[in-house]
Amino acid sequence: MQGVIVTAPTPIDVDRAPIKKLFLEHCQWALANGCDRLNILGSTGEARSFDLTSRHTVMFWAAEGFMGIKESSGDLNNYPAIVTANSSLKVFPSSETALESVKADGFSSGLSASVNLTAILAGQIWAQCKTQLADLCAEVVGRLGGIAGLTLIANVKSLVAGRAKDPSWRAVLPPFRPLHKTVKKNLKTTLEG
Repeated sequence: MQGVIVTAPTPIDVDRAPIKKLFLEHCQWALANGCDRLNILGSTGEARSFDLTSRHTVMFWAAEGFMGIKESSGDLNNYPAIVTANSSLKVFPSSETALESVKADGFSSGLSASVNLTAILAGQIWAQCKTQLADLCAEVVGRLGGIAGLTLIANVKSLVAGRAKDPSWRAVLPPFRPLHKTVKKNLKTTLEG
């Protein structure tokens, strides 16, 4: 399994139940815009906030299985050590900032929440791994700076809501909180320049 893998968010309704139509539309959008695979119900998908029935339902919708490890420490120097320690294990760095050297370093691809917003650029980087990528990688890093941090999941869902033109995406499950209007406006301004 290789390529750009998006950690897909899960849309919820007012009763905090997953919304199939929005979920599948977003997954199809991600796959059509540079992503090769989906990671369902990770941190970005708010898995720990759903009951078991809801998690099974979403997994059934996605029908996707993975064999590997997502390295989420953020320490890019840690990734090669994991690859070297177990060459049969597929290792997925948690940031698309590693895509520039992902193939040379032995990773399977990248696996990241922010690919929900940088899918097109990440897909281009993955497809062009053997060419000069400094400009694309710099653009990805710039976008990540605008969304990373404690409100990552709310940021991702808010920006997906804007792209999909559906405010339902902005709903988050506890312990997360929705973004304040000012933060949403600043977030969009930061990413659009």
